[in-house]
Amino acid sequence: MKRNLIKAIICLLILSLLPISIIFGDEGELLQFRRDRTKAKGFQGITASKEVLNIADIGLDTDGQSTYNWWDEFPQYPVEGQESITYEIEVDGNPVPKDGIVYVNSQTPEILILERMNVREPRDEDWLSGRGFIQDHVLEITGEYEETSTDGTTVSAAIYYLKNMVPYVPVKVMLTEELAGRLGLETSELTIIKTFSEKGIS
Repeated sequence: MKRNLIKAIICLLILSLLPISIIFGDEGELLQFRRDRTKAKGFQGITASKEVLNIADIGLDTDGQSTYNWWDEFPQYPVEGQESITYEIEVDGNPVPKDGIVYVNSQTPEILILERMNVREPRDEDWLSGRGFIQDHVLEITGEYEETSTDGTTVSAAIYYLKNMVPYVPVKVMLTEELAGRLGLETSELTIIKTFSEKGIS
């Protein structure tokens, strides 16, 4: 009994030291990216799959290193009716409504457009046209902004930070019809409106 307890404690210690990409798969890359960028703000809106592995499922080699490979359990081909690649969008951690109108009150609103590969071998037709980059399908942003991106094995994202917004002066974000359709929007023109916060102008 005592020996089993010691083994369990050792396993827990090993698990706590594993990189987040081992525990959560590649989606941990995006989660870690956003944690670093926002100083533990966390992944608020489009959440990663945080299915914690059972300790018994994590094998160890002779050097005590994990032999678990999440990629081995990742589906290779899409099943019938499944999209092999999906796209999502949020502003400040909240999903964008179908009409594309979003109200914000943060200092630097963040637009995140995420591309998620659901299988190892996606269908060619499921990628965005052209070079397949999200950024190529964001045609114009009328206000000031900064742009960055993150590219993981299965999850990639284009991120835009809106700057110096004036309250109730809309910023327009123009998308291609193709990307808007993949995002489930009824319009290809997003309207971002900065409002007043409870403490005045935010």
